[in-house]
Amino acid sequence: MLVDTADLPTLRACFATYLYQSWRQEFAHVDDAVRAFLGDAPGRAAALADEVQVLLAATTDEAELDAWSTAAGADYLPSDDGRTFRGWLEAVAVTARGFTLRRPPPPGWASRPPVRRTLAASRRTDERARAARRGVLLPDLEL
Repeated sequence: MLVDTADLPTLRACFATYLYQSWRQEFAHVDDAVRAFLGDAPGRAAALADEVQVLLAATTDEAELDAWSTAAGADYLPSDDGRTFRGWLEAVAVTARGFTLRRPPPPGWASRPPVRRTLAASRRTDERARAARRGVLLPDLEL
């Protein structure tokens, strides 16, 4: 085995607890499972991204990545979604990095009066919502 699963505990935890055999019954897509892991353990996002990079640096062989993923407890084949293991793992790292970049809301944000939004502001909000569903983090925009 290229890297022992014990050497990448956060990635192993994500795979074993969120991508196990019946993950499809709980999540519509594998990316939703990864985001659920990050949502439940946001403090581990940086570690997840770093561990993915360690694994990807250890090999370029898809069969080895498949074997590692299976040994870590994941029941997912990226080829089912038209992806490679490398491409999917790179996307996992990007998603995890996005969680580490999020900032807490500014003080008093909940007590601010509602703002009447313009059509342009509504479009920007819709664009952010679509990007968030894809796991992409957009920069904050002023309304």
